[in-house]
Amino acid sequence: KQWYQRRVEGWVKDVEELAMIGTEEPQLALSAYTKGVCHRWSYLQRTVGGIEDHFQPLEQAIRTKLIPAIVGREVSNNERDMIALPVRYGGLGLQNPCIIALREYKASLSITEELRNLIYTQDSDITKLDHETVRKKKD
Repeated sequence: KQWYQRRVEGWVKDVEELAMIGTEEPQLALSAYTKGVCHRWSYLQRTVGGIEDHFQPLEQAIRTKLIPAIVGREVSNNERDMIALPVRYGGLGLQNPCIIALREYKASLSITEELRNLIYTQDSDITKLDHETVRKKKD
């Protein structure tokens, strides 16, 4: 197995444990997920491209175990999409890791483009970085 598949399997177990907590304390489980657990795979998504499908077991655990524990029932595809929305748009912020993996990777490539070019050309003058451009790409 690839090293990242083992990581995903560990995160699936974490989500399943969180779902057990969620049956008794749904707000606690939601907060723990959105403030901590979901950030565990951000680095992998930002640095390794083409791994979206490997997050399917994680999405399956989120959809079939964590979400029902938090909301008290299974959800439809449309409800799953709404639950993935940020809170400011009426969702719960439980994003689908398969969907956001490619977006995170592309964003990382875009944001680090100038720095990667400096490294590639072995230019050690970091003052050539346009910090305003990097800031705009982050937003």
